[in-house]
Amino acid sequence: MSSNKKDFEIAIIGGGISGLTLAIALHSRGIPITVYEQAPHFAEIGAGVSFTDNAGQAMKICHAGIYEAFERVRTSNLWPEKAKVWFDYHDGYHDKPDTHVFTISNKIGQAGVHRAHYLDELVKLLPTERAQFGKRLETLDKTSNERWKLNFADGSSAEADAVIGCDGIKSKVRQLMYGKDHPCAYPTYTHKYAYRALATMEDAVKAVGGEKAQNACMHMGPGGHVLTFPVNHGKTLNVVAFHTTKKDWPDNERLTVPAKREEAMKDFEGFGPNVTKLLQLCEPNLDIWGIFHLGDNPVPNFAKGTVCLVGDAAHATSPHHGAGSGLCIEDSAVIASLLADESVQSASDIGAIFATFDEVRRERGHWLVQSSYRMGNCYEWLTDGVGEDFGKIEEEINRRNAVIADVNVQGMCDEARGVLRKKLGSEAVNEVSPIAVLWKEADEVTILQLNTLRIWRGEYFVDIVSELHKAYGPVVRTGPNRVSFASAEAIPEIYGTSKVYSKAASYQPMTLLAKGQEIPTIVTLRDEKRVTEIKRHVSNGFAQSTWLKQEHQIDGTIDILLDQLRKRAGTVISLNKWLSFWGFDTLTMLAFSDMQGHMEAGAEVDKTSAGAKARFDHWRAWALLPSLEALLYKNRFVQSFQKPSSGLAKLAMKRIEERKASTDEDAPDQDLLGRYLAASKKAPDMIGSRDVMALTISTIHAGSETVAHTSSFALAYALDKMEIFQKLEQEILTAGIRSSPAAYADVEKLPYLDAIIREALRFSASPNTMERTIPPAGAEICGVALPGGTDVSVAKPCTSRDESIFGPHADQFDPERWLHADEQQRREMEHATLAFSFGRRVCIGQHLARIEMKKLIATVVREFKIQPVNVGIGDWDGNFKKLDLDVKLTPRVR
Repeated sequence: MSSNKKDFEIAIIGGGISGLTLAIALHSRGIPITVYEQAPHFAEIGAGVSFTDNAGQAMKICHAGIYEAFERVRTSNLWPEKAKVWFDYHDGYHDKPDTHVFTISNKIGQAGVHRAHYLDELVKLLPTERAQFGKRLETLDKTSNERWKLNFADGSSAEADAVIGCDGIKSKVRQLMYGKDHPCAYPTYTHKYAYRALATMEDAVKAVGGEKAQNACMHMGPGGHVLTFPVNHGKTLNVVAFHTTKKDWPDNERLTVPAKREEAMKDFEGFGPNVTKLLQLCEPNLDIWGIFHLGDNPVPNFAKGTVCLVGDAAHATSPHHGAGSGLCIEDSAVIASLLADESVQSASDIGAIFATFDEVRRERGHWLVQSSYRMGNCYEWLTDGVGEDFGKIEEEINRRNAVIADVNVQGMCDEARGVLRKKLGSEAVNEVSPIAVLWKEADEVTILQLNTLRIWRGEYFVDIVSELHKAYGPVVRTGPNRVSFASAEAIPEIYGTSKVYSKAASYQPMTLLAKGQEIPTIVTLRDEKRVTEIKRHVSNGFAQSTWLKQEHQIDGTIDILLDQLRKRAGTVISLNKWLSFWGFDTLTMLAFSDMQGHMEAGAEVDKTSAGAKARFDHWRAWALLPSLEALLYKNRFVQSFQKPSSGLAKLAMKRIEERKASTDEDAPDQDLLGRYLAASKKAPDMIGSRDVMALTISTIHAGSETVAHTSSFALAYALDKMEIFQKLEQEILTAGIRSSPAAYADVEKLPYLDAIIREALRFSASPNTMERTIPPAGAEICGVALPGGTDVSVAKPCTSRDESIFGPHADQFDPERWLHADEQQRREMEHATLAFSFGRRVCIGQHLARIEMKKLIATVVREFKIQPVNVGIGDWDGNFKKLDLDVKLTPRVR
């Protein structure tokens, strides 16, 4: 950690968790600071607070002692098997024996602390002379030498070169920055309030039982929810009961008002017995806490000149994500890294520092405020399009939690430093750190030409890159402005949600043109803001619960497949071809409520599969030369000879016209096309008719091939090692499956089936490069500084075979590795596999893919004895590996 002492002084207003972590971080870096706290001593509002992995990363960056203090006072779930569980979610409203509906886990599980206990530990890390108490800030005045004079209510004053407001939700610094009449000067009431209580664990266990008392739980219901988690090393249960009201808050000057326990009981009248018992643990007299935020009037900028807002002063949020304090500490880590950077020479640089902080932190802070508000409504079944649908609620939580937790905080700090150095005119940001360079004597254009020629001769870029990593190490340059990483540590940095790198130009050859206009898909779109908007409108249509409403259509296509396979029982068939026919027919059924008829014909229809393969082959051939591809294939002359629409496109156009003319009010829920059209109706400027067409067809192509190939791959590998297939067969035949085709509810949690699919995804991932372009400010990835405009990627064959993640013999197909892994290791393996990508561009169809694969494999194995005749896996062929799955099927007798 840097101890490069600076010649400027920082005044920190506020001594809560935010102010103290920042003060400790700056003091340890040799930056003179003074904390001014209006209370007579350091104090925190509230009882329990929980942190996720991002907060832990930020603590370590700020100062090792901050994380050590957290470890000393943190309390996790008390049951070892729930070590990685964030919350068990329960139906808190309906009175039923089993209220559990789903579980959300993360890297560190529930990590709760008592605020006061944590603050007591943090205070020990800051010299007493660095804090002054009883200092209520009144005004800020500029001095003649461009410093700040801080005037306090007790008549005293102080000077500093810069002021950082860490003074919370009712920040005085924010009011002084923007004026008392500005909308952001004061937080607004969310029309939610909370009853807070601390109960002894002994009483809690007696009330709701050990599992619900000793581990973090969320009890959901209409217009209210109750969360609990253990604190004080398991001696105490933190209870918070939230309620939504139409009434205004009685006193905007105060965040709390007194209340009686009977009021809480009345607010939750009609809820289930667990909620009632938890509320009875509250003291007879308690406080109601008003839930305020800055969601209605976000702060326009977190900094003005040499005054800056950090934590709740900048992005005061409701507590429904449990991430407000964690983002406060992220703020501290970033601003400390900036102030201590070697490029900073004097107080004259502080304005650029604060402007950089605002630039890199504002979007994330604003997002948290809005997302947290939505999560609170999700817990209370108040969110449009989600309601009481537990599957959709679970998906919302997982998707939004990933934005918070799946972040590389050090990478965020490095990015901020890169932006700052550019502002200060430092040349360091544009220097590429020494990395292993392919053929060190060759120039980069020669490298590009040689790689392209190898691809045109039939080699695959992923194989070329893997070869380079074996020869030159974990980081290699693969062409002009192209760098590949072989480490899974680069995945969140390149594909994560905290800093979004746009897709690289190598995706451009995959984009089709029609009459000179691009036809966008989720895969090929490079405008990240537009992708976010499109996903916002269509993501609920890809939730597991939504697809399960169409399970009867999947069952229908499986029935057709079974009929065709029974007709061919006893003969040698290419099972992978039949699964491919099924894949296309199933996706067209789910998309249009109609099929192309591949299974009925027993052959490919309208060259649908061949067309998809040709498109991927074209992408592979030209990904390294997107500009030349555009010149050769997307000019007006070539477009004039464009072939007429495929059979699939004609079917799509026909169905789109029929739906537009239909008055059926149930059409939006009927199938994927209906959901796309409904989204287009709501946002026609974002999703036009051409977009509906492209999105639907691309979903069919991507989904059908991936599901069919991965299912075939799983069966091929299992049949190649009969002991694996026999374990799979035994699990399926003894699972108590009640129907044919198998219901997803019966096969969703079969552990060996799940493990085989995960292992198949690891080995059958697409060979296409997943390049992203670094923003203009540059970035540091895995310790390598790279300039803006560099295309970066992670070599999937390297990360998915990494023995440090997958254990010994990572190059062997072994489903057992998934069964023996703990939750943390499973998450790491999933990330390293990159089967469905990662981060903001993660595949939105992954839930459907898992439903299809599990139902298909379980049903085929349950209905037939499978005798392998010619089974083998070859080299790449298009977007997948060549596969022989020639088998004889014998119907099972029941």
